Amino acid sequence: MKHPAPLVPALPNLALLGALLLTLATLLGAFHWQLEILTHFRLPYALGYLLLLIILLHLRFQKRAALLVLALLPHLFALAPHYWPGARDRRPAHGPGFRLLAFNVLSSNERYDEVHALIIREDPDLIFLQEIDFQWSNALADLARGYPHSVPQTRHGNFGFLLLSKIPITKSKVHISPEVGSPFVIATLAWPDDPARTFTFAGAHPAPPSSAANARRRNATLRSLLHLTDASNPLILAGDFNCTPFSPAFAPLTRDLRQGAAGRGYSATWRRWHPLLGIPIDHILASDHWLIRNYRIGPKCGSDHSPLIADIQWLD
Repeated sequence: MKHPAPLVPALPNLALLGALLLTLATLLGAFHWQLEILTHFRLPYALGYLLLLIILLHLRFQKRAALLVLALLPHLFALAPHYWPGARDRRPAHGPGFRLLAFNVLSSNERYDEVHALIIREDPDLIFLQEIDFQWSNALADLARGYPHSVPQTRHGNFGFLLLSKIPITKSKVHISPEVGSPFVIATLAWPDDPARTFTFAGAHPAPPSSAANARRRNATLRSLLHLTDASNPLILAGDFNCTPFSPAFAPLTRDLRQGAAGRGYSATWRRWHPLLGIPIDHILASDHWLIRNYRIGPKCGSDHSPLIADIQWLD
């Protein structure tokens, strides 16, 4: 009587099959919202695949190892702009600049004083805060003394925001429609010393892709932001986009805009405290008119997100 083969020798084959199917699923992310969610976790995939590769090589399964390398490559290509030093923008810049702080404070977070202290310490010229409800609006009301220009969108829930600026805002519009679900702001700012030097800032916090409907709303918001890149006007985008750079929904934005995080390592901004599941869904992007300098991630101050801080300078 033959005994069934033990499971243990089959485990490397099962793991390899799982890795191949997972990579295939990420490559099909543009076709279904649930597959798209799988695209966001490239770093843990890459680390897991590398561990499996070591095991396969130790077992002298060279052909299986070669297949795994093929499955690993898409994840490495996705991660490369974060780690490749050449991806960082090193163009010379001689124009004036300003500091931007973008932060999803988390509406249920009550550590108002820490966020207030962060803003005072960093002294940004332009601030875009997300998840601003009425409690947060009241807690940060005294900031208006140092920021004479503002676009508030206070509301219950997680989709209010506050745009504060020392730079004059000459025009602003809050965009909201059933298609996008959550509001986003587009503002025109004029440089104080040279009012003819204007630029566009867009701040957004689209819905998380927790359902097919929310994924459509998020993607609609990202497409609306993409339309802004067609203009010749200098542009800066910032916010919690609920989307990583690894997603097919985000990729079109990077064709004409530069990522602040490029070349600076893996910059998880949501659940940053988790070594594997923290992901970069908060972003600062800029058109070629700008150099993003001193890009960094600040303390989370009680939020599930971490703030982004960057010095942004005109090239000339």
